[in-house]
Amino acid sequence: MKLFTKILLFNSGLVGMLLCNKAYANIQDQFTTNAADDNFKAVKCTDFSTSGSDSLSNIYDTSTTTGVNYKSCYSQPSVYKFTLYRMSLCTSSPLIGSKVDFSTCVDTFNNSAGLEIDLGNLNTTIALDNSKSRPPSGTYTDMLMIMGNSFTLKGSYTTAVTTYNTENDSSSHGGKFTPQSSNANPQEFEHSFAKYGFSGTGCAYTYQRTPSDGQIRATLTNNDSSNDNLTYQTSVSGGQCGGTITRLVGNYIPNTPLKITDETNGLELQFVISDGGMQIESALNNHSTGSSTHHKQPSWAFAGDFKPKFIAF
Repeated sequence: MKLFTKILLFNSGLVGMLLCNKAYANIQDQFTTNAADDNFKAVKCTDFSTSGSDSLSNIYDTSTTTGVNYKSCYSQPSVYKFTLYRMSLCTSSPLIGSKVDFSTCVDTFNNSAGLEIDLGNLNTTIALDNSKSRPPSGTYTDMLMIMGNSFTLKGSYTTAVTTYNTENDSSSHGGKFTPQSSNANPQEFEHSFAKYGFSGTGCAYTYQRTPSDGQIRATLTNNDSSNDNLTYQTSVSGGQCGGTITRLVGNYIPNTPLKITDETNGLELQFVISDGGMQIESALNNHSTGSSTHHKQPSWAFAGDFKPKFIAF
């Protein structure tokens, strides 16, 4: 029996970027079960519809403060692509020690060449051509994903002023928004985690966010050819992340663990992304275009997070 019958992409839930880090001997010391310790908190962009627009004069006033005169909120991208290398179900946390611990995990997908997935293409089926057989009966508390070190996004956001479309920003690790008058259609941009990790400056090499149904954790690693030996990259050098960052490792811990019994026939996997897949940053007195006309409007774009959801049947 194959593990997956279908992969569904759903429109619901997401967020984030991290801002700061401390150095710890073991990676588990970076995480807690307390939502108050989440590194970044932001809200869904206020009043926006599923098309990514609102009637407000600007996006800044209703967003969450992320720095002096800077605010962020989250919207839904039309493209959200990344490379998936490995996906596992674990009976305890794999993010411990100095490298990813697969000892309590069973693979549900493993492809050393990687598979590109686009979560912006909602409600469609993706075939995982290397799906594994049924995992042993048991209770799985952690859902692990091994991904590439960069994501590709595209999106738009409309305020009462105009529509702002994404484009690549060669001067940063993410993208930027420019008015429709100069950028008629949204363009893809790459968000790389290799330089600053989960931050915009410096280095944040771990990530934690606690939505209502569980907790999302992530960290940065190197890799070997089989993605078996993934050592956490936690050094900081020259004001940015050091080491060799080639993989982003995500771990989702649902409030209700996944139970597989002898009666379980298969699993359905849903990637959940929606109004949080893309971070929109705005500034009080600044804009990516350099024009004061667009102050408080969508200015910079970055990747948010997502979570896998397994349903046994």
